[in-house]
Amino acid sequence: MQLETDVQPAAGSTSPGGDEERHHAVIVFADVVGYSRLIADDEPGTLNRWTALYKNELIPEAARRRGQVGDLRGDGTLLEFEQVADPVEWSMVAHRAAAATGIGDTAPLALRRAIHQGTVFSTRDGLFGDAVNIAARLQEHAAPGGTVISQSVKEALSEGPGEPLFDLGRLRFKNDDCPFRAFALGGGHVPPRPRSIGTLPSIAVLPLVNLSGDEADAYLAAGVVDDVIQSLAGLSELTVISRGSTVGCSGPGADPVIAGRELGARYVLTGSLSRAGDAVASPPS
Repeated sequence: MQLETDVQPAAGSTSPGGDEERHHAVIVFADVVGYSRLIADDEPGTLNRWTALYKNELIPEAARRRGQVGDLRGDGTLLEFEQVADPVEWSMVAHRAAAATGIGDTAPLALRRAIHQGTVFSTRDGLFGDAVNIAARLQEHAAPGGTVISQSVKEALSEGPGEPLFDLGRLRFKNDDCPFRAFALGGGHVPPRPRSIGTLPSIAVLPLVNLSGDEADAYLAAGVVDDVIQSLAGLSELTVISRGSTVGCSGPGADPVIAGRELGARYVLTGSLSRAGDAVASPPS
């Protein structure tokens, strides 16, 4: 689905038929959580709400912060900014605007957002490059209503983001063996809507607590959680809540009872990881 807009090409982009242009940009990738399900339930209402949010809030707020829409992909949008502070502010405003789209008993729209910076290529067809790909992959690790930023964005924020940051450790991307450090903006996260347990029991696997304090072990702990989730997802008798929904339920003080209620999970798997020499222990509870 493609929305019709009167947005001008992103800053630095070439005119149709021109050669590609290479430049540095801060990239934001955002999309609507559960869009396919929302469209199936109420196509006209969902489309109207998303169109209004996009045209009346997301585009004007980006323009106020010297941002431009680089691409529109149905339920998602790709934007570029010149300075890292501007997309962080835009993300917070976008979260509040999306949260105000609820009508009556209809739940508000929620956006997943990711911010990264790097070199991009502007063409008549949109923005391309490794920085765009990374932003799209980071977005998959954002909780519903949340924002994930890369380490380079965090380091470029001279005065901090103005929101608490949760270290997500070193994320692993599909078909990429290089771990990538990222952080979640705490103020942009909202508790996921409780899910109906239905006929199948549901389980949430919370991030393991890294007892060693070594960042390399944080990457290992994330890998263990991924493996556990993938193994459980193969069981037809069980519903497994995605890892992106549980990233905010981490740390030694995380309460599995509260997490279970917020995530709508019947069961919650928690645990820790510790290392003694070459031996690794990860006892779940």
